[in-house]
Amino acid sequence: MEMDYLMCLVVLDRERDWARTAEICEVSEAALAQTLAAAEARYGHAIVRPGPGFQGFTPEGERVLGWAKDLYAAHAELQEVFHASQRKARVAPLLARRSVSPKRLCAPGPDAAEVELMVQAALRAPDHGSLHPWRVLEFHAQERALLADRFKQEKRRRDPLASPADLRLAREHATRPPVLLAFIVSPKARTQVPVQEQWLAAGAALGNLLNAAHQFGYGAIMLSGERCHDAVLRAELGVGPEEFLAGFVSLGSVAHAPPREAAHQPRRGALALEPWHPRTPDRARARRATATAGLNRPAGLPRPPMFHPSEGCCDGSAPMCHASGELLVGDRKTGRRFLTRSRLSRTRSGRCCRLQKAARRPIQAARRPVGAPSASSHKEPRPA
Repeated sequence: MEMDYLMCLVVLDRERDWARTAEICEVSEAALAQTLAAAEARYGHAIVRPGPGFQGFTPEGERVLGWAKDLYAAHAELQEVFHASQRKARVAPLLARRSVSPKRLCAPGPDAAEVELMVQAALRAPDHGSLHPWRVLEFHAQERALLADRFKQEKRRRDPLASPADLRLAREHATRPPVLLAFIVSPKARTQVPVQEQWLAAGAALGNLLNAAHQFGYGAIMLSGERCHDAVLRAELGVGPEEFLAGFVSLGSVAHAPPREAAHQPRRGALALEPWHPRTPDRARARRATATAGLNRPAGLPRPPMFHPSEGCCDGSAPMCHASGELLVGDRKTGRRFLTRSRLSRTRSGRCCRLQKAARRPIQAARRPVGAPSASSHKEPRPA
């Protein structure tokens, strides 16, 4: 039997109606009747009971229906396997990409035209505002010896007791890869594009560059390390004070493939993709998160106003403010208070708002000797 016969039998058993079966199979009722008649002719027995409307299957038809369901399910499963294989084949280069250590790379490396295409692929990465917040340095063969000297000097600055073997290894980091690039992140000062979005754009560009190298058949890896933070080396490479040396990209032919067991296989339950489930917001937790948001901000960003033991209000830049935002009297923590904008607008010079007074009470209580009466418990008699 052909698959048309099988599908018609399965749908007819489910719908129990000729018209709906013909509609689902996208044929006319006459064509459906001809299909079943052809199936009965090939089988040699009646499959459907005669009569007006659908009267059910004959005993022989029930046996054929069981075979049809099994075959149709197997056919559907095989089709799903084919579709899954086609989907995976479309992203096979991305799934097969792996970082290759420089010690496993050899000549030849990509030529100038191929490197240029890799950079063009990096330029096609998502980039909010088209700021291009990154750039690439290429070290030519005649410059490798000078770069190796810089790496060796950086190693000595970082580790004055480095052994000759360590210094030789530092030099090899500059001379071993057939092609060596430096990836530099260059954030731009834009109010509409935060710095973290520019870092994401730079990371996407780096991913495109590495994937393009893999598409050419080369091995690639980016290595960072402590040398990327060395001020002298950064200056020698021309990295500006507002830029960041993300790392060095090594490119070349794969001499020795990484061991198969080293391939990254995400475990079930550790995948980066997870479904979102609506949650009821915890207002108290949200207020605490808002209040402490300023404590972990990058340097240079204004902190929310806070109180300190001087009983004043500032933005966190005063010398007496504690970096953690806590009020300290001696070694005792007395709490944490923040000003909102509405309350800050009610603060006047020489006057304290209610929040300042509330923050000052635990400080005064900590300074008062044990057993001493509070100011509120002892009041001078009013003159007559």
